Amino acid sequence: MARPKSASHDLRRDEILDVAANCFARQSFPAASMNDIAAACGTSKARLYHY
Repeated sequence: MARPKSASHDLRRDEILDVAANCFARQSFPAASMNDIAAACGTSKARLYHY
């Protein structure tokens, strides 16, 4: 049986998308890396993939 999503899942995903958009605007899409986005979010790349 699958675990249900946490109540804050959608909020956290939206925060990550906002940070990623800022990274893309600052560095350009091709230049921004998962490491850059993870560092800006203060999290790991694995967590980004989770969301």
